[in-house]
Amino acid sequence: MRKFFSKTKYTIRSLKASAAIVISAEILLSVFSVCFMSGAVYPIYKHEGGELITPRRTYKYISYESTENGDGTYSAPLYTIKNKANEEIHEQIIKSGDSLEPVPIPPNKPGQKFYGWYVVDDPVEQNGSVTYRWGSNPTRVNHSVVMTFDDTADSTVYLAPVYTDYYFISFHEREEGAPTGSENILTRRFIAFGNSNTTTVKISDVRAPSYDVHEIVFYGWSYDGQNYITVNSDGTENETYITVNKSDSDGGEIDIYPVFEKARWINFDVNDGGDGSAEVVRSQFVIVGQNGGEVTQLTPSTRNGYSFLGWYTAAEGGTQITGSDGRVVSGSADLGESGRLENGKYIINNNTTLYAHWQANQRSAYTVIYWKQKVSDSKNASVKTYDYDSSETRTDNTFKNLGSTSFNN
Repeated sequence: MRKFFSKTKYTIRSLKASAAIVISAEILLSVFSVCFMSGAVYPIYKHEGGELITPRRTYKYISYESTENGDGTYSAPLYTIKNKANEEIHEQIIKSGDSLEPVPIPPNKPGQKFYGWYVVDDPVEQNGSVTYRWGSNPTRVNHSVVMTFDDTADSTVYLAPVYTDYYFISFHEREEGAPTGSENILTRRFIAFGNSNTTTVKISDVRAPSYDVHEIVFYGWSYDGQNYITVNSDGTENETYITVNKSDSDGGEIDIYPVFEKARWINFDVNDGGDGSAEVVRSQFVIVGQNGGEVTQLTPSTRNGYSFLGWYTAAEGGTQITGSDGRVVSGSADLGESGRLENGKYIINNNTTLYAHWQANQRSAYTVIYWKQKVSDSKNASVKTYDYDSSETRTDNTFKNLGSTSFNN
């Protein structure tokens, strides 16, 4: 730090971020200090009489190479970092409204990972070494985040690195005990327990590939003797989290294995003639056992101007599987190789396609929208512009969609 002593007037400039900004002009100074930190330059100044105008806070970093003293205190040298001028320093100095520059992350220790910089209690610095103790609830300090404080005098805060036990949760390719593939790992996810023996991990965003796409589907993950279903029957994600225990780890590894099930697919043809007027329904898989898989409810479709009658085994005619609400109809029917109906249950034996049946509504509601030409348009404009005016709902006989028509008033 350089100090200039003067009784004259100065114009003080900031050179931070490669820009020159006039902070204040014509200030009568008794002490004027310029602080160089991480390549930034900003003024620290006092009025005559010693009143501090811009308090500074100094953050000093303590090394990870600490020694326990046996009395609840620790000792360690200061941690060396480099500023943007490539100079070795041990601290950063900021004022309220600034942020700390990121510093190099200390190396991991065996079985432990750097967790963050935390404020220590009772620091005593002597000859480049700091003795300190940990409080019951130390404060974590984040870098690259604007920090505000209401200090009325310069202050110094000492930061020491905190480490935590770290583990990896391994997602395996095949079921535990499978003849092949169970030792293969699809991905590993880092987890940190911190001060707790348990932590929560999301698992539904990882999927194992099916080893038989025609008959076998990935259904979820198995952990600690319990199966977790992470995929909905239409193939979408069923958001799922598990609580893992530190005691379940084996050398820092926690293993989970995929759950595969034999399944059959129901595909849905909305049977709208290809004009896109009906809502598409995603294919659905059904887990099957020795006697096939059963469903009691399927997703109905919708179509403008039509009422949905249900799902059938053919585009015209066929056997009705569900009613208009998607519930499987009562009664029994042999559907051949695809399956059977049995008292409100649809039993699936093989992949199949169902077809929507529709009934045209005699009268349907529709909306008429009125637009009016902007008054700012030229009378003979070749391209006209319009503003929304109003709309109304009408009911009329249902007919095929012929598009839209414009009328000039």
